[in-house]
Amino acid sequence: MQKMILLLLNCYRTKSIAEEKKEDNWVRPWLLRRPILGQYERLMRELSDEDVPAFKNFVRVEPAMFREMLARLGPRITKEDTWYR
Repeated sequence: MQKMILLLLNCYRTKSIAEEKKEDNWVRPWLLRRPILGQYERLMRELSDEDVPAFKNFVRVEPAMFREMLARLGPRITKEDTWYR
Protein backbone atom coordinates (compact mmCIF):
# COMPACT_ATOMS: atom_id res chain seq x y z
CA MET A 1 0.00 0.00 0.00
CA GLN A 2 2.79 2.41 0.92
CA LYS A 3 4.64 1.59 -2.28
CA MET A 4 1.54 2.44 -4.29
CA ILE A 5 1.16 5.80 -2.53
CA LEU A 6 4.83 6.63 -3.03
CA LEU A 7 4.60 5.67 -6.66
CA LEU A 8 1.55 7.91 -7.17
CA LEU A 9 3.24 10.83 -5.37
CA ASN A 10 6.38 10.43 -7.46
CA CYS A 11 4.32 10.30 -10.65
CA TYR A 12 2.38 13.42 -9.62
CA ARG A 13 5.58 15.29 -8.73
CA THR A 14 7.22 14.36 -12.04
CA LYS A 15 4.13 15.47 -13.95
CA SER A 16 3.94 18.82 -12.13
CA ILE A 17 7.64 19.52 -12.80
CA ALA A 18 7.11 18.79 -16.50
CA GLU A 19 4.11 21.14 -16.59
CA GLU A 20 6.12 23.93 -14.93
CA LYS A 21 8.88 23.61 -17.52
CA LYS A 22 6.32 23.71 -20.32
CA GLU A 23 4.84 27.00 -19.08
CA ASP A 24 8.22 28.76 -19.26
CA ASN A 25 8.05 28.94 -23.05
CA TRP A 26 4.34 29.65 -23.31
CA VAL A 27 4.70 33.45 -23.52
CA ARG A 28 7.17 35.11 -25.85
CA PRO A 29 9.76 37.29 -24.09
CA TRP A 30 8.74 40.46 -25.94
CA LEU A 31 5.18 40.08 -24.66
CA LEU A 32 6.46 40.10 -21.09
CA ARG A 33 8.24 43.43 -21.75
CA ARG A 34 5.11 45.11 -23.13
CA PRO A 35 3.99 46.74 -19.84
CA ILE A 36 7.47 48.18 -19.34
CA LEU A 37 8.29 49.27 -22.89
CA GLY A 38 4.83 50.19 -24.13
CA GLN A 39 2.89 48.82 -27.07
CA TYR A 40 4.53 50.63 -29.94
CA GLU A 41 7.68 52.72 -29.64
CA ARG A 42 10.51 50.57 -28.36
CA LEU A 43 8.58 47.32 -28.55
CA MET A 44 8.16 47.49 -32.34
CA ARG A 45 11.86 48.21 -32.75
CA GLU A 46 12.84 45.29 -30.54
CA LEU A 47 10.31 42.99 -32.14
CA SER A 48 11.55 43.72 -35.67
CA ASP A 49 15.13 42.99 -34.59
CA GLU A 50 14.50 40.05 -32.25
CA ASP A 51 11.56 38.04 -33.58
CA VAL A 52 10.85 38.66 -37.28
CA PRO A 53 8.11 35.98 -37.65
CA ALA A 54 6.22 37.44 -34.68
CA PHE A 55 6.64 40.95 -36.12
CA LYS A 56 5.23 39.75 -39.44
CA ASN A 57 2.32 38.09 -37.66
CA PHE A 58 1.66 41.23 -35.58
CA VAL A 59 1.87 43.80 -38.42
CA ARG A 60 1.27 41.46 -41.41
CA VAL A 61 4.26 42.80 -43.40
CA GLU A 62 8.03 42.30 -43.33
CA PRO A 63 10.03 44.78 -41.19
CA ALA A 64 11.71 46.36 -44.25
CA MET A 65 8.36 46.94 -45.96
CA PHE A 66 6.90 48.38 -42.75
CA ARG A 67 9.76 50.88 -42.45
CA GLU A 68 9.34 51.88 -46.09
CA MET A 69 5.60 52.38 -45.70
CA LEU A 70 6.17 54.42 -42.54
CA ALA A 71 8.74 56.61 -44.30
CA ARG A 72 6.35 57.30 -47.18
CA LEU A 73 3.16 57.79 -45.17
CA GLY A 74 4.65 59.36 -42.05
CA PRO A 75 4.55 62.99 -43.23
CA ARG A 76 0.94 62.62 -44.38
CA ILE A 77 -0.38 61.14 -41.13
CA THR A 78 1.60 63.24 -38.65
CA LYS A 79 -0.52 65.21 -36.19
CA GLU A 80 -0.69 68.95 -36.90
CA ASP A 81 -1.70 71.78 -34.59
CA THR A 82 -4.59 73.78 -36.07
CA TRP A 83 -7.13 76.37 -34.96
CA TYR A 84 -9.98 73.95 -35.63
CA ARG A 85 -11.69 72.17 -32.81
